[in-house]
Amino acid sequence: MKKIVMLLCAVALMVNCSPEPEIPVYTLSVTAGEGGTVSQTGGSYDEGTRVSITATPNTGYDFSGWTGSETSNSPTISVVM
Repeated sequence: MKKIVMLLCAVALMVNCSPEPEIPVYTLSVTAGEGGTVSQTGGSYDEGTRVSITATPNTGYDFSGWTGSETSNSPTISVVM
């Protein structure tokens, strides 16, 4: 009888175990217009990751703002994936 109870417990543990849910991964693309650079061009990030990007204008240029899914006039922007 003890063997049957132990076997049932082992089966119950195997049935209740499930794999961790997969975290979605998103792709970020960043490009600079003429006259400047960005601190990074993007990449693949897990959902919820905060990514900071800084734009740096070349000499003789001024930073005018970010466009796209996020907008800002600050040279540094933070995006949550």
